[in-house]
Amino acid sequence: DLKLLGLAMAATSLMKVKTAFTEMTGVEKPLMCGGMHYVGYAELVAAVANAGCFGCITALTQPNPEALRQEIRKCRTLTSKPFGVNITLLPVGVPPDYPGLAKVCIEEGIKVIETAGREPSQVINLVKPAGIKIIHKTTSVRHAISAIKRGVDMISIDGFECGGHPGNDDVTTWVVLPKACAKLNVPIIVSGACANGRQLAAALVMGATGLLASPAPVLAQARGENDDAENNLFFLYLWPAIAITAFFRAAADYLGWGRQEAPSAFGIAVEAPDE
Repeated sequence: DLKLLGLAMAATSLMKVKTAFTEMTGVEKPLMCGGMHYVGYAELVAAVANAGCFGCITALTQPNPEALRQEIRKCRTLTSKPFGVNITLLPVGVPPDYPGLAKVCIEEGIKVIETAGREPSQVINLVKPAGIKIIHKTTSVRHAISAIKRGVDMISIDGFECGGHPGNDDVTTWVVLPKACAKLNVPIIVSGACANGRQLAAALVMGATGLLASPAPVLAQARGENDDAENNLFFLYLWPAIAITAFFRAAADYLGWGRQEAPSAFGIAVEAPDE
């Protein structure tokens, strides 16, 4: 079990904060650890849940739907508290078995699914009839509006600082968040440059209902084993992500592609155009 789950989790260790996010997920604290490829396994998610926060098993890390079922069941042996599943939609030649993954989530009693990548209609249509709630991760207000029209229940608005797919608009977290809170009609959580209690407080004051800080629990565990954990995380994960993003954009400028076309050409997930 993790001994420490990051500064943001410690900041709420002595209090319970009730928001739309805690109400929907059933957790005590408005903090989330979203899906992370080859990281979001049962052990991490259970540790997050036991800390009173909301974690998500990463569906696409599992080789098939039945393996996801076993990971969900394993997580339930490690915690009795709520957790979810992340399903990321990718533009690949042979798509994952999304119907199979959705079927497992329904059969295993998952109440909340985090979606990311492309627009989430495919997952929404599969799981909404079973009453599952959807938190959709997006990087712009216009894409959030499109996802809300399709039926998502909550938006995770990601600034340019977030890991994974940081979008193509280069808008930072603390700029996009207040705009999203002013324009969207569903609850919002925020991610990107989110790692401590002051940022949680700022997010709540701006109108968010929670904070997604996925690397925090990973870094918390690593910090106990390695004093240079922060530097290692930056050079092994964050810096390559920054460099790769810059490469795509340079390629787009050189080849005359639009910003949306460049990532797709290299097999990177982008959101669908607006309606």
